[in-house]
Amino acid sequence: MADEPKPEGGDAEVAPPLITTDKEKDDEMKGAMDRRQSKFVRGSVGLGVKKNVLLTGDALKEMQKQAKEQRDERRGGMDERHRYIVSKISEGLGIEENAVEEFILSDEKFDRLDEYFPATGPRALMFYYQEGPSRDYLYSRTDSSSANTTTQKRLYISTGANDALTGICLFFIKTGAQKAITPQNIALEVNFGFMDASKNNFLQALEQYFGKIMIPVMNGNENWGSISEVKNGVVRDFLDLLERFVGTLVGARGSMEGRIQLSDHEMTALIDSLRTPSDYATAASSTETTEKLELLLALWCKRIEQVLVESEQMRREADDIGPGAELDHWKKRMATFNSLLDQIKNPRCRAVVGALHVAKSKSIKRWRELDVKITEAANEAKDNVKYLYTLDKFFGPLSKCDPRSMVELIPSLMNAIRMINSISQYYNTSERMTSLFVKVTNQMITTCKGYIKDGQSNIRDIERSVLLAKLTDCICLNNEYQKQFHKVKRKLKEEPNERQFEFSENYIFGKFDAFCRRLERVADMMNTIESLTGLEDVRIEGIDVINVKFQNIVMGTKKKNYDILDHRKGEFDQDYADFKMQVEALQSNLQSFVDSWFDKNLPTARALVLLDKFERIKGANLDLGDKYMLVLNRYGRDLEICRKVYQKYKNEPPLPWNVPPIAGKIMWARQLFRKIDEPMKVFKKKAEILRSYDAKKIIRSYNKMASVLLEFEMLYHRAWYRAVDTARSGLSASLLVKHPETSELFVNFDPQITELIAEAKHFAKMGLDMPEAATTLIIREKQIKHAHKTIEDILEEYKRIKYTVPAVLQPMMAPFRVRVDESLSPGIDKLSWLSASLDQYVEAVNESLHYLENLSKKVSDILECRIEAGLLDMETTALCDLPEEEPIDPHEFLELTEKTCNDASSSLAHLSSLVESSVMELVNTLKAEMTEEEYVNLEFDYYPCVNPEGKAKVRCQECLPCSFYNALNYFTQRNTEALVKCTRLSLDAIKRRMQVANMYAQPRDSDDSKIPLFRAHIILSIPQIVIKPSLDDIQQVLNKAVQLILKMTQHFPNWKQSLVHQKQQQKEQEVQTPDATKDVPDKVVTTVTQKPLYKIISEHKDVIKVVIPLNSIVSSFKVESNQVLLEFDRFSELWKEDPNEVLKTYQESKPLLFEYGMQIRYYQNLEGEIEALKPTYRVGSVQLMTDLLIAALKSETKAWKLAYGKTLNDVASTQMQDVFDFIENLTKRLSRPIKDLDDVRNMMAALAEIRENQIHIDMTISPIEEAYVILNRYELFFNDGNAERVDTLTYSWQKLTTQVQETQDTLLSIQPGMKSNLLTGITQYHEDVDSYWDDYSSKGPMEPGIPPREASDRLVIYQARFDELWRKFETYSGGEELFGLSSTDYPELQQCKKELNLLQKLYQLYNDVIEQVNGYYDIPWVDVNIDKINQELLDFQNKCRKLPKALKEWDAFIELKKTIDDFNETCPLLEMMANKSMMLRHWDRIATVTGHTFDVESDTFLLRNIMQAPLLQYKEDIEDICIAAVKEKDIEAKLKQVVADWNGQNVQFGQFKSRGELLLKGVETSELIALMEDSLMILGSLMSNRYNAPFKADIQKWVHKLSGTTEIIEQWMIVQNLWIYLEAVFVGGDIAKQLPQEAKRFANIDKSWVKIMQHAHENQNAVHCCMGDDMVGQLLPHILEQLELCQKSLTGYLEKKRLVFPRFFFVSDPALLEILGQASDSHTIQAHLLNVFDNVATVTFDEKMYDKILQCNSREMESIDMKPPIMAQGNVENWLGLLLETQMKSLHNIIRQSSVAIGDPNFKLIEFEQTFPAQVGLLGIQMLWTRDSEEALNNARYDKKVMPTTNQHFLDILNDLINMTTTELTSFERIKFETLITIHVHQRDIFDDLVRGHVKS
Repeated sequence: MADEPKPEGGDAEVAPPLITTDKEKDDEMKGAMDRRQSKFVRGSVGLGVKKNVLLTGDALKEMQKQAKEQRDERRGGMDERHRYIVSKISEGLGIEENAVEEFILSDEKFDRLDEYFPATGPRALMFYYQEGPSRDYLYSRTDSSSANTTTQKRLYISTGANDALTGICLFFIKTGAQKAITPQNIALEVNFGFMDASKNNFLQALEQYFGKIMIPVMNGNENWGSISEVKNGVVRDFLDLLERFVGTLVGARGSMEGRIQLSDHEMTALIDSLRTPSDYATAASSTETTEKLELLLALWCKRIEQVLVESEQMRREADDIGPGAELDHWKKRMATFNSLLDQIKNPRCRAVVGALHVAKSKSIKRWRELDVKITEAANEAKDNVKYLYTLDKFFGPLSKCDPRSMVELIPSLMNAIRMINSISQYYNTSERMTSLFVKVTNQMITTCKGYIKDGQSNIRDIERSVLLAKLTDCICLNNEYQKQFHKVKRKLKEEPNERQFEFSENYIFGKFDAFCRRLERVADMMNTIESLTGLEDVRIEGIDVINVKFQNIVMGTKKKNYDILDHRKGEFDQDYADFKMQVEALQSNLQSFVDSWFDKNLPTARALVLLDKFERIKGANLDLGDKYMLVLNRYGRDLEICRKVYQKYKNEPPLPWNVPPIAGKIMWARQLFRKIDEPMKVFKKKAEILRSYDAKKIIRSYNKMASVLLEFEMLYHRAWYRAVDTARSGLSASLLVKHPETSELFVNFDPQITELIAEAKHFAKMGLDMPEAATTLIIREKQIKHAHKTIEDILEEYKRIKYTVPAVLQPMMAPFRVRVDESLSPGIDKLSWLSASLDQYVEAVNESLHYLENLSKKVSDILECRIEAGLLDMETTALCDLPEEEPIDPHEFLELTEKTCNDASSSLAHLSSLVESSVMELVNTLKAEMTEEEYVNLEFDYYPCVNPEGKAKVRCQECLPCSFYNALNYFTQRNTEALVKCTRLSLDAIKRRMQVANMYAQPRDSDDSKIPLFRAHIILSIPQIVIKPSLDDIQQVLNKAVQLILKMTQHFPNWKQSLVHQKQQQKEQEVQTPDATKDVPDKVVTTVTQKPLYKIISEHKDVIKVVIPLNSIVSSFKVESNQVLLEFDRFSELWKEDPNEVLKTYQESKPLLFEYGMQIRYYQNLEGEIEALKPTYRVGSVQLMTDLLIAALKSETKAWKLAYGKTLNDVASTQMQDVFDFIENLTKRLSRPIKDLDDVRNMMAALAEIRENQIHIDMTISPIEEAYVILNRYELFFNDGNAERVDTLTYSWQKLTTQVQETQDTLLSIQPGMKSNLLTGITQYHEDVDSYWDDYSSKGPMEPGIPPREASDRLVIYQARFDELWRKFETYSGGEELFGLSSTDYPELQQCKKELNLLQKLYQLYNDVIEQVNGYYDIPWVDVNIDKINQELLDFQNKCRKLPKALKEWDAFIELKKTIDDFNETCPLLEMMANKSMMLRHWDRIATVTGHTFDVESDTFLLRNIMQAPLLQYKEDIEDICIAAVKEKDIEAKLKQVVADWNGQNVQFGQFKSRGELLLKGVETSELIALMEDSLMILGSLMSNRYNAPFKADIQKWVHKLSGTTEIIEQWMIVQNLWIYLEAVFVGGDIAKQLPQEAKRFANIDKSWVKIMQHAHENQNAVHCCMGDDMVGQLLPHILEQLELCQKSLTGYLEKKRLVFPRFFFVSDPALLEILGQASDSHTIQAHLLNVFDNVATVTFDEKMYDKILQCNSREMESIDMKPPIMAQGNVENWLGLLLETQMKSLHNIIRQSSVAIGDPNFKLIEFEQTFPAQVGLLGIQMLWTRDSEEALNNARYDKKVMPTTNQHFLDILNDLINMTTTELTSFERIKFETLITIHVHQRDIFDDLVRGHVKS
């Protein structure tokens, strides 16, 4: 292996894992302990660790492959159990699950996971996450020992046996054995936990796990499995043991942390060198070494002395520390000194001491002294711990047991302490033993507190009996504790040789005694409170004040928030003293209360009841002996009264309810006896009272009265005894009797029989004798009552059967009821109560009743199950299918509705047919059960009447055929009503789906939950955004759907009975002739015209009510839809403006290129906003989709971006092209050869031009490049090549600059030759100039006498020659300047230039004017633009005026001016004649005036034809005609505008509740009236215009229409307002029930109003609706008159209500109407209470009784309990008055309670103000001030200090109130206390003035 090639050190990724040989596996266990002692080193052989096996490169790759396959195989075998473990580990460690999974998959012990899951697997699975050796694969192949070893945290599976835990241990423990772990139960059957033992804190981890997790969990566990049945001691012992173990861990950790280490202080090498005595001698011989060792020993001594000093210092311990702390202290001290002894005895310390001993150092003496002290201290600590451990078994019970259990431990505890005191070597000092006793006492007190509280924060919440028992146990514990202490102490005194208990008992037991005294006082307080709790059960008027005081005392004790059991706090002692004083005062008040009651003249029974109640108040200590004597005297008077009552009522005594007379009289006598006997029984129990002389007189009166009452009873009993036989004769009467008028049957039973039986039963109960006949009656009572009850039940059953027969079948069932009546008849005249055949009679009647019931049930079943069910199915059949998931397209909805209606039509026709057949079956069933006599006239279809009335043979409506006939008509009508309801429900479903909730009625959330019905799109239809299909289109679709539903029954077959009924009606209307034959019905058939069924349905009032709102329901969404569309106006710029026009304007501002980019970015952002638009909007029941709009808007934004991009591209390309042109031009110019002076001048000019434009070019190139970057960024591409050209721009400019430098070099080289050529050329130029000047002066354009046209031609020729000379002048002048020569002047040339410029201006203007004017004449008249002509002539005039004066004398100028002026004079007339208002009639009038014919309608009519007429000659006449045309045009336009406006003005309807659009919108209608007034004003001005002749008739017609419309609409709005006001009153609500006449009148008004609004919907145009016919104009005045009558009656009704409850006068009429209209619901008054009462904002209703008012609440949420509660039932004005009265009484009771509270000696103002309402609090402070002020003034004469003292008292109150404002208060509380301060400041100032004025009376 060593010779094989080895991998290089850098190839880390291909390094294989280390492989362990078999031998290494055998050595692994052998080196386990060594691995714990030392760091793991790879390659070390001697320690038995793994050896590295070196592999080849191929082997490495193979090993990697195998490892990867193994991981993949393991990963494939993982299931939810493995993932659960991985997730828990990841959660516990806070690392990724992938990392955890890799750790586990790579672990050699991965198989332990699979071993853990089976039922037989181990119960625990552990993982370690800690630093450990990990293999570093970067090692050399040369030597296996070169493998590096690093430490890093890793996760691996461990058994815990061989690996030391230095990090985190994660473990999974099965909850139960013998149960396999599955993916389903792993979360329930496996517990997960972990311990963090990092940083060498294993003990702390173990302590926290048990102390903070396991012990709390076990303490909270209630189910301990099989040991639950064992006594709790087993569990408790286990938990105590566990807690002690945790305590041991804490102590061990403290001991380890408290170890003292004597460090080497950097002398380790020196100490290591001291191994043998020779080394000691060597070190002692060296002074330097000795000094170092002495220094080290001195440091050790100092450290030891510090430890000794610290151990001797007094410990700071808490007052309530327990004995366990004493043991912990000595254990810690023992560990400290033992560690010091170990340090002193170790070889290193001995070496230092030995070397210094050889050197005879003086420090050895100090060291030995310290050694002795340490040994002594260690022995002391060890001895103390040994003896204190004997008490350890008591420490647990002292802290855990209850006082009863601790009593049993005290003897053993005392013996143990006695043993310590006797035999302990160190601990038996008085100080330490006393401290131990004190700690034991502390522990007992602490345990007692916990035992008493038992988890309660306040011991007052514990049940009194339980609390007192616990307090007694604690006191007994103290007594037993001291008893045992004294017992041991006495025993010790008997043995003088043993150490005595000479300890301070006060110090030991003082705390416990104080604690027990506190407990005794608490018990006394509780017993006192318990003894007085009987006050709550005593219900006596006036005792509530005493009870309130008692409750205040109790509440005062409960409000204390300190710990009562803390005996160190003295607050309780003061509170206890106060409590005793308050109880004594309460007892005194109670005695006074008893005296006050017995000062009244109470009834004896009442007085005795009171005495009994007072005796039940155990803690009151009341003296009641005198009261009993007083009651006895009153009892004597009662005996006299009883005697008088007997004398008065003995003949007719009052009888109890439901008691027979004789028994009642006897009971009355017995009641009087009880009245005198009951008090006597009470007095007999008070034997001492009956011994008095007065008592004996009373006893004699009692005996006399009792004998009289007993005699009375005996007399009446004997009289009844004799009358029994007479009463028995009533049993011989008949069973039934018939009412002579109504023929109703009644049971004929003599009530005296019942009375006799009742008397007998009462006598039996009272124990009186009865005759045999009475006894027989009692025996036969059940039989008699049974017969009576049976007959009554028969009659009741008969009534029930009759009532169960449906009303519609009652007439047809009459024959069968007659049969039952016949079976009942024997009971009227044959049978009696003693008849033997009574049972047969009952059986026969029951049989007839059974037959009637069966028949009734049979026909009722047909009616209910077939007819009614069929009609119900018809009623609930849906005629439209409303989609629930998503909206539908309107046209799809129409198609779906049509299909649904067709299907429903077939279904309904079938159901109608089934119902008809069921009706006929019902009729036939009844017919089949009838006899032949009953079947008369039932065989005909039209059921002829048996007893027709009158000559017309009208039906009698009472005979059986009429009953059958009416029933068939009823079912026919029900069939029609079912179809109506079916139609109405379907339409109502559409209406509900279409309706939008009223914003004032309920939240919109409930409406938003409904899916919109229709779907429409918002599209961009330039120039505006519209909805498609529009709301009008949707409304039309909805109307069509409604019509489909209404016409659904168009082809329905009618019932046969409907045709028969119509025949019968027509027959009854005809007068029958004597010779009428049977053919008459056939004749009727031919004349009957039956109304179609769909017409009946569509004209039904319920259907109309639904159809009317549906006709305009979609139109009501227009406002909301417009609001939605307005949201998109922010994008209007995209389509309202033309990009080209905007860009044209934008370019005029000359923006920079980057500004174009900003505009493109703006539209890019706008596109983002468009994409963010909501996909849908909801408008009522229409869902508006925005996808098409978004696409259109995005298209517009792209167009704008493209437009700006194209403009930017154009501008940039133009600038780029200019740069390129500039570069190209200059490049060409610089590239030309330089041959002459012109070339030089051109070169110089080119160079100068480059210099001038260099900066401009540089500043232009960069923006151009940025512009194309912007275009590329926003993906704006143009196929013009500019994007590619811009890349060469900078290069071309740089190339040009290079060429400039080359040209400059060339010019410097050719300069000398060019100068000579220049001089020669200047000479020749002089000659050319002179020749031109001579020719120009003689033959030029300024030669006198030539025509203007010829002069213009000459000007062109000489201008061209001059331009050539001027070019040469510039060349030569430039050459002279270039070569530095003097410049040559040419004055003739300059003068010629000026003259030519002037001539050019004149003749150019001349030619333009002549050419333009000649062109005007050839313009067609229809195309003449006078404004343009005027503007052009004006420009020519301005140019003429601007010509120099020298030219104004020339012929060309004069001719020019005349031409312009002539045409200008004609232009105003032409302008007027060209006006659009000119009609043929006006042209005819002009032709008449001028005598010239104008064919203006001809296509060849030119301006020339008009100019030929003498226009200027008739100028004024033509102007008048043209002005009249304009005026007439204006009148016509205004009239047309008014007509157009009012043809498009519709009345706007508003939704009224859920009834549809029954209102005119107020704002829109007001605007409509204002528009009418404006239009009438316009028409009035037109009527007065003198030019109105052609239109006068039309103007007058529209004035009439608009005036009438205005009057009608104004009256309409008045009626509408009054109708709305009264509709809320009379439609529903409670007022309509109380004003039935007015409600009926308003119902007629309401119908008329609906009719008007329906008419308005059909004719929505305002003018046509009002003036189209007379209906609206005639109905409105009538409706207004009727409404005023209703309002007058309503006003009187409200006045009556206000007189009953005057506070209604403060409420407006609308509010009062709302109150009265909702009076049936008492909760609706809440919103109006503040209008009726000053500060009653709400009332509180009982949760169970809806109308029961419990409290009144103010705005500030203060409440007053209603005593008694109010029932808000009946008329609202009545119970509101009762509420007012009860509120006042309740407030008076509260004020009375506050008055009592103020009189309390322990009155506290702040508690008073916080207890009572603020209003009472304000009154209370005033009563307090008044009372104290009066007392001070009354006592001022006798007590000189009372006035200043009272004044100071008032000041103290003021300060208390002020101090309250500095605390945390609510806003209301702050206002309350500030108000109290304000009031009391005034009160105190008044009293202060009295004090200062020395007022004393």
